Amino acid sequence: MYKIFVIYFAPQNKEEFDSEYFQNHINLAKRIPNLFKLEINKVYDQSPKESNYYLIATLYFKTKEDLEYALKSKEMNEAAKHAWKISKGKMHVLYTEEMQN
Repeated sequence: MYKIFVIYFAPQNKEEFDSEYFQNHINLAKRIPNLFKLEINKVYDQSPKESNYYLIATLYFKTKEDLEYALKSKEMNEAAKHAWKISKGKMHVLYTEEMQN
C-alpha cells in the first residue's frame, strides 16, 4: 500500500478553512484517479504542544504505479493547488510505502 499524508498546520481562521476543506476540497480529492481510500483526521492533541498541527489527510493507493499515475493527473494537480491555496502554504506532504511486519 502506498500513501500520501498531507499535514496541515492550524489556519488563522479555522471556520473558513473547515468550510472550504469539507465542502470543496474533499470533492476534488475524491476525483484523483486510482485513489483507493481517503481518510481525514483532525488533530485534537499533540506533542510537542508547539507543533500546531491541525488536520491530516491520508490518501491510499494500492500500488506504486497507481500512486505515480495519480501524481501526474490533472485531478491531483487541481487538488494540490487548492490545498496550497486554502492552507496558505502551511502544509507538509509525505509519500510513504506501508511496510509489513
